[in-house]
Amino acid sequence: MKLSHPQFSVTVTGIAKVSGEAQKQLLVIRYDYTNQSQEPKKSQDWRTFMRVTQGDQELQEATLPLDSNDYQIKELVGNSDKEIQPGEMIQGALLYELTGTGAVNIDFLKEIESAQSSYTLIIPTTE
Repeated sequence: MKLSHPQFSVTVTGIAKVSGEAQKQLLVIRYDYTNQSQEPKKSQDWRTFMRVTQGDQELQEATLPLDSNDYQIKELVGNSDKEIQPGEMIQGALLYELTGTGAVNIDFLKEIESAQSSYTLIIPTTE
């Protein structure tokens, strides 16, 4: 999934499911982000251009539990909050709390250029 906007470009490189607090299931959206603006940006800012739903419920952003030992995802999520200089690329991850086991839909605002304005993600059944 490739997205572009005058300020940035994003390539979604993968999805996964991990356990969150109280055994809640979390969706991980892994991505490569390139800052195409003339000022520093946080790579997670692209999330404001999309709506993530499962069934008829909008998914809430989530955090990894403090005792999580998934260091790769921790690092990617940490990267999402770093300021990226103009022209730089970084790998990051967004987390959303799943509400069930069905497919997840991502709908993009009209400012986003992509092959499709909406994508359906089939959630992996195992972590």
